[in-house]
Amino acid sequence: YTKDPNLGLGEKWRRFKEDKGKKGGRSAYYLDRWVPWYFYSVLVGAYAWFALAAVPAHHFRDPIWYTINEMFGLYVEIQLLVNWLLIHRTDSSYQPGPEDSASLGLLEDSVSSRESDLLIGDQPHTVNRNNNTPFSSSPSSSKAWSSEADALCENRLSELYNGDTRCSPGGYKTGLTYQMMVATGITSSGEVQRKSFPYWSWVPCLWCRRLRPPRCHHCTLCKRCVLKRDHHCYFTRVCIGVNNQRHFLVFLFWSIVMTSLASCELVPYTLNRVFSTYSWWNALFPVNLISVLSGQLPVSYLHLILMVWSLVFLFFVSLGMFTVHLFCTLRGLTKFEYDNRIQVESTLPLFARLQAVMGRNWGLAVLLPGYINGPPLEDGIKWPRVKP
Repeated sequence: YTKDPNLGLGEKWRRFKEDKGKKGGRSAYYLDRWVPWYFYSVLVGAYAWFALAAVPAHHFRDPIWYTINEMFGLYVEIQLLVNWLLIHRTDSSYQPGPEDSASLGLLEDSVSSRESDLLIGDQPHTVNRNNNTPFSSSPSSSKAWSSEADALCENRLSELYNGDTRCSPGGYKTGLTYQMMVATGITSSGEVQRKSFPYWSWVPCLWCRRLRPPRCHHCTLCKRCVLKRDHHCYFTRVCIGVNNQRHFLVFLFWSIVMTSLASCELVPYTLNRVFSTYSWWNALFPVNLISVLSGQLPVSYLHLILMVWSLVFLFFVSLGMFTVHLFCTLRGLTKFEYDNRIQVESTLPLFARLQAVMGRNWGLAVLLPGYINGPPLEDGIKWPRVKP
């Protein structure tokens, strides 16, 4: 289409953005499929080098320090594996009650896989801010949405807050200025129709064909609505939501500990064992791969170099993500709200915000692998302690 003389510049630009969006969607599916295997291979491979090679080489003369390093490394490895499983197995999806069954008939009966590819991740949840005017619907109407559906949204909000929508954060009667464009229908030509809703209102989900509460977003990778959706984690292949966010924070904390501990042992070990004999150019890819194929570098050393680079990379990734997510937790935000600059003010004290996500016994959740007896204090539906 780029060389079609019958198409204008605007039409070419629109088709280019559509093609780019579809490629981005395919990339998300590939990342979701292969990134967990990469992390698992680094977790196992780096720990094997740490426990079987680096620690014995550095501490063989001091049995006490050798035992401490081995036991602590095993403890951190168990923490990572257990919390990874808890993130993956803990369900944060929205399970509506019988009162939401009436919303099923208001949305389209089915959405084809080709049409669902139009919405990947957080794309349907674009947030705009208007500081001067209250909520007003967009003029375009959708065949899948009607005034009856608008009334159902307001009734659901009123029932949840005992008949007074002003009790809810950002209810329909508060004049909230944060808006969210939500997909409400698909035309016969495949174009997605969207409607503007207040961010803190109940909104429709076109794919699940029901209403969803505030802060709940649909993920097309997980194929479900997630309560208090923070983001989709490619390392665990699930969305981070209200129930598994605490496991995610603990996982990031111990990931920082493991990558820093293993790097402190493996970097000196690699310098002494590999680069004291072989060229420093072997630290770069694909130079080290060519050296292995030519027989100048052992395959085991190539694996060691790759593990060291992966540890350094994952250390900075874990540190950056932990810093951002801890900041969001202490501010009462989600990563989605942080990325879109939605100003949310929690009326809870600072320490209580941490307990709302981690549970009352958050210290035990950090120290004990698999501790699940301290559920979060948030239910993911009502937000009485949030001030927009």
